[in-house]
This record gives sequence, C-alpha cells and structure tokens, in this order.
Amino acid sequence: MPDTIGAGGDPRPRVALMTPRFLPYSQAFIAEQLAHYRRYDPEVLARARLNRDRFPDPRVFTLTPGGPRRHAEALLHRITGYSPSIAARLRRRNHRLLHAQFGLAGVRALPYQASLGVPLVVTFRGHDVALVGGRPGWLPHPWLAARRARLFERASLVLAVSADLARRLEALGAPAAKLRVWRAGVRIPAPAPPRSAGPAGRPFSVVMAGRFVAKKGFDDGLEALARARASGIRLSATLVGTGPREPALRRLARRLGLDEVMEWPGVLAHQDLLARLAAADAVLVPSVTAADGDREGVPNVLKEAAARGVPVVATRHGGIPEAVEDGRSALLAAERNPDALADAIVRLASDPALARAIGEGGRARMIEAFEIGRQVARLEDWYDEVCEEAGR
Repeated sequence: MPDTIGAGGDPRPRVALMTPRFLPYSQAFIAEQLAHYRRYDPEVLARARLNRDRFPDPRVFTLTPGGPRRHAEALLHRITGYSPSIAARLRRRNHRLLHAQFGLAGVRALPYQASLGVPLVVTFRGHDVALVGGRPGWLPHPWLAARRARLFERASLVLAVSADLARRLEALGAPAAKLRVWRAGVRIPAPAPPRSAGPAGRPFSVVMAGRFVAKKGFDDGLEALARARASGIRLSATLVGTGPREPALRRLARRLGLDEVMEWPGVLAHQDLLARLAAADAVLVPSVTAADGDREGVPNVLKEAAARGVPVVATRHGGIPEAVEDGRSALLAAERNPDALADAIVRLASDPALARAIGEGGRARMIEAFEIGRQVARLEDWYDEVCEEAGR
C-alpha cells in the first residue's frame, strides 16, 4: 500500500523536488524554498548529497554511492537522469506532483512523469535555457532538442525566474499558456543599523560573488574597480567564489594593480557569504551574456545584497532591470561597460546619502516583490491549480 502520509503523519500532499545534487553552496536558494512550504510536503530527490552539515534538512533522498550497485546506479542517473531507486521512491511515497528545479532536471524527470501520470512543473533559472535551447550558431544537441519539445508538451507549468527568460523559452517553443514568471524569493532579514558608506579612515568596500564563469562578467568588474581606484577613491575589494576562470581573473587583477586591495576567500558557506554582503559598502554584479548564450535570470547575490540594504551596482542584463530600478533600488549600467560601472562605484563612495537611499530602495523592492514566504505561497497556489486540472 502506498505511503500517503508525510513524515510524522504529515497530511499535506507531497511534492518531489528534482535536482541533480543537494546542495552546492551556489544553490542555497533551493534550501530556502524548501524551508518555506506550508501547504505541501516537499521531498528532494537527487543523485548525490553535498554539504550536509550546512544543509541538514532530512527531507532528502539521494543516491550517494555506498557500494558497486549504488555506484552503477549513480552513473546511470548521471548519464540518463533515470534511477530505479528514485522511481521506486516516487511510487511508494505517492507524490502528488513533480517539480524539477532546473530545465535539464525537467528533461530527466520525463520518464518518471510518464510512469506516474502526475503533473510536472519545471523552473528555468538561466544557464539551463542556453543548455536546453542550444548555443547560438550551433545546432541544438539532438537528444536535448527532441526532449525539449516533449518537456514543453508534457509539463503542466514552465516557470522562469524572469520575464526575459520567459520570452526566450517561448521562442524555443514553450506554450505561452504554460509559461509563468516566478520571482524566486529571498529571506528578508531584520533591518540593519543605518549604514555609513565609506567613512574617512577606511576604504570603500566592494564585494563581487559567484561562479567564475563568463556570464558573471568579473573581468569587467575588475576593470571597473581599477578605474574607480584610479579616480582617487580608496577601495577594498572581495571576489567570492571559484571556477574555471579563476587563473585568468587573478592574472587580470595583478595586471590592473589590484592585488594589494583584493581578497579571494574562495567558496564560502551561505551564511558566511551573507555576512560578507552585509558588511560591504556596495555589491557589484557586472553580468554579461556569454559567447555561448549563457545568461542570468536574476542573480541571487543581487537579491541577497539588496534585501540587506546594501547598495547594488549592476548591468542591464537578463532579468536584472525587472528586479531593480536604476537610480532608485540600484545603479545600473550597460553590459561590458567598465567605465560606467566605475562611475557608479565612485558616485556611491562619494555620496553617503545616495548610497543609503539606493540601499533602502533595494531593500524595499525585495520586500515588495521577492519575499520568499509570499513567493513559495504563490508556487503552492500554482500546484493546487495543476493538481486540480489533473484530477489529483
């Protein structure tokens, strides 16, 4: 008989959150989402578990290898997305619906959806649109192209974290009637004490954070920091993260003469990253569209900084102009324009009143449009809708 009651006798309908790994630090937003369900009982189904000490939620089922059989199944899941253990778990636990947390996870959820006959919701967050859609100038991967059409046909809802991504998904064939913009939210902390931007006696501190990949635009960020410093502003800078472009970024920082003011703390636990953001005078988000078409939805570091009242300097990229307004809740510049980014940093460092106003405006915008509790409640309303339509 299927197990239809959640842990501890929880009577709420179950939703399976499908994701490859639970959880890289860069995906802490999934843990926040998981913590804010109220009317549905979520369970994460993943291939492997990471950082258990930082993300200890017990509602996670994984295939972390424990012997030859598990190694083989984990390899099968990595290659095809299918796992007999996950399929059995879904049947036994009687999940009401599946929610893939990324586009590729949605493609890989199709066999489970077909066998169970339950609704499938998929969230696209940025990189996955380029991955499933194919690179500009290249033919899409035939395996993904065929399954992309099937995903759009079989999914009950296709969620995008920005209207910019939703338009791109519609151009790839997602039916407009199934597309929704879901503002993946952030927790809003208690108000911080009034900030003093760049007081005399210490440098103006700027933080950038993210994976060291092309779309983050950190090359432009470093150029902007060097030009702001050349204007006479005393700066300190922190670049949090790691990734394939780290050697090139370190060489660029050295060539720009930033070594003496730069800190490279590597990958930080989410709470440590939040502390770095909260202590900054400004957060720089210089995102760009990469050569392979990869682009952001709305960078989480922007939302986390703004939620803490930290002024943000960012590019007019992807969903960023939907999330914040230039001159009110952030200072925005065109992509690949280090001079404009530098000018914005100098304005904030030179004008404490402007910095406070931008920080307060960013926080107000996050409360208005991105508070995590309201966003997950909206998600649960959509779950109700697709389950009712499916007769679940």
